[in-house]
Amino acid sequence: MKPTIKRTLISLSIIVFLTIVRKTDFFGLIQLDSSITSTWINEIKFWVFLGLFFLVVLKIERTPFLLWQETKRKWYFYLFSITIIFTGAVVVGVTVPLVFKFLNISLKQDVLESVSNHYCSSFILLVFGCLTAGVVEELVFRGYLMPRLEIFAKNGWLVIVLSSLIFGFAHLGNLSIVGLVVPTFIGLIFSYHYYKYRNIVVLILAHFLIDFASFMTSC
Repeated sequence: MKPTIKRTLISLSIIVFLTIVRKTDFFGLIQLDSSITSTWINEIKFWVFLGLFFLVVLKIERTPFLLWQETKRKWYFYLFSITIIFTGAVVVGVTVPLVFKFLNISLKQDVLESVSNHYCSSFILLVFGCLTAGVVEELVFRGYLMPRLEIFAKNGWLVIVLSSLIFGFAHLGNLSIVGLVVPTFIGLIFSYHYYKYRNIVVLILAHFLIDFASFMTSC
């Protein structure tokens, strides 16, 4: 059962509001005593946001969170898919900065480097952060968003491109052009895979491994 356009628009409006709230420090009510504490709280806020997200979908849209039925696959599908997605992400992560350097575009990534330092100081935080990104971002940007976009845009490629652009712009907080472009292209890989194979689990696993490898390399 698909949600109506009206209910989808209402839930999207609420979700945008929740996203804005999530980006605040709970209106300043929580006093952070260190950058590590701040990072932990930020990760927990993602899970609170996801819980509220599920609640909005169930109560407003009155439909399952994942409109596309999850397709179960053989074990080798997961292994092959994760390998291909991981390789594609590495190619994007290496190629884009090289192109930027060739074009003399600044690669300034102060925010990303600062965040990396926080995660590198705690292995548990690093793993939890990668798990959070994998689960929350894939459920939101692929699992939730793509089927809803299909309600408005029937063209599959348009759904893939739009979801990737939204995923990329969700990383504006990186305050870096390369930190926006790289997620957008990686988002294309993830969105194409989800549209074709309807399997969110493989994307969560791949996302976790990509972020984990990225942080370990930075550390």
